Amino acid sequence: MNEKVLVALALVPAIALCIKIYRHDQIEKEPLGLLVKLLIAGVVSAIIAIILEIILENLLNRLVVEESLFKNFLLYFFVVGFSEEFAKYIMLKWASYKSKDFNFTFDAIVYSVFVAMGFAAFENVGYVLIYGFETGILRAITAVPMHAVFGVFMGIYYAGSKLYQHNKRYKVLSVLVPMLIHGTYDFVATLNMDYSMLIFIGFLIIIYVSANSIINKSSRNDRYIS
Repeated sequence: MNEKVLVALALVPAIALCIKIYRHDQIEKEPLGLLVKLLIAGVVSAIIAIILEIILENLLNRLVVEESLFKNFLLYFFVVGFSEEFAKYIMLKWASYKSKDFNFTFDAIVYSVFVAMGFAAFENVGYVLIYGFETGILRAITAVPMHAVFGVFMGIYYAGSKLYQHNKRYKVLSVLVPMLIHGTYDFVATLNMDYSMLIFIGFLIIIYVSANSIINKSSRNDRYIS
């Protein structure tokens, strides 16, 4: 298949999710320049995450030699989940925390989702170009929306870190909560046991519904940050 078509297939889900979250920002729309900066920050975070994952996975392989369920648990939660969500958070904070436009709590969700979509778009292009059309379709309904979900959960705590600037708990939760959801997603997706597919689908439904509920509630209850 034509590479341009595959790249378009890889980018469309991320673009659609950016438009969705942008439309939910009802009080004051964010400037285009900042949104582009956040997308670029997401791409950079993907590169940082790759480096972190290489380092941490090499360390894990030295500490735990034999393949096992426990090793997979460590891999998906503390290597992949931590590396990717920590990298996103660092770039999110760099791109937006001191911005004069960060003046409402829902802004934090918009910003974190845009960073997540920059990350997901960069990652998705690589997967789709290597593995093809079918992978692009599968990731359009799983991996890319899930990165948006991670962004939503990061965003609600990132909003708290801006609203309550002296409360470090929100900064920790901004990384910890999406890391745990990310780790669970990857771990459950790779389970090889009876009913593992049903468990995975059930997890996707629960987490998608939860994230959508958070978006709607946060949009309705948007608060000004003085």
